[in-house]
Amino acid sequence: KQWYQRRVRGAMIHYIRNVKSKRVYYASKDVEAMKREHERAEEEHTHEGCLVSHIQSLVFGGVDGIITSFAVVAAIAGAGYSSFYILAIGLANLVADGLSMGLGDYLSSDSEIKFAKLELSREEWEYDNYRAGEEREMVEIFKGRGMSQEDAELVIGLTAKYKDVFCNEMMVHELGLQPPSDEDSPVKNGLMTFLAFIVCGIVPITVYFF
Repeated sequence: KQWYQRRVRGAMIHYIRNVKSKRVYYASKDVEAMKREHERAEEEHTHEGCLVSHIQSLVFGGVDGIITSFAVVAAIAGAGYSSFYILAIGLANLVADGLSMGLGDYLSSDSEIKFAKLELSREEWEYDNYRAGEEREMVEIFKGRGMSQEDAELVIGLTAKYKDVFCNEMMVHELGLQPPSDEDSPVKNGLMTFLAFIVCGIVPITVYFF
C-alpha cells in the first residue's frame, strides 16, 4: 500500500509540476521558458505518466471507496454495534465493493477498447476500398472548422499518404473516438480502481482497529 501511495503521489506531483510550469510561462508569454520546458520534457524519461493516464480510475475508485466505507461504518456504529461487527462488516464491504468497482472498470475499459478497434478496422477497410471518399469527408470536416478548401485539401492530401495516421485522424475528427493504443490495458484500469478503493476506503475503518 505504501508503494502504491508513493507512486500515485509521485505521478500527481509530476503532472501538477508540468501543468503549473506551462501555465506560468503562458501567463507571462515567455517564449524562451516554453522552449526550455519542451526540451526538458523531451529529454526526461519517466514512468510517472503511466499512473497519470489512469487518473480517472484512481479518482473514481478513491472517492467511491471513502464515501461508501464511511456510510457503512456510520450506519453500523449508529445502530450501536461493537467495534468487532463494525470491522467485520466494514472490511467485507470494502473488499466486495472494491472488487465490484475494479471489475466494472475492467469490463467498461475492455468494451471501449474493443469498440474503438472495431471502428478503426472499419475506417481502414474504407480507406483501402474508397480512399477518395474518405478524403472528401475529412476535407469537409476541416472546412467546417474554419479551414479553407485549398488548405484542407492540402493537409488531407498529405495526411492520406500515411494510412495509420489518416485512419487515426478519422477516428478523432469523424467519430470522436481516441484510437486504440498498445498501451491500453483494461486490467491496469481495473487494478487501479480496486487499489484506490481499498486505500481510500480503509481510512474510515482504521479508527476501529484500536
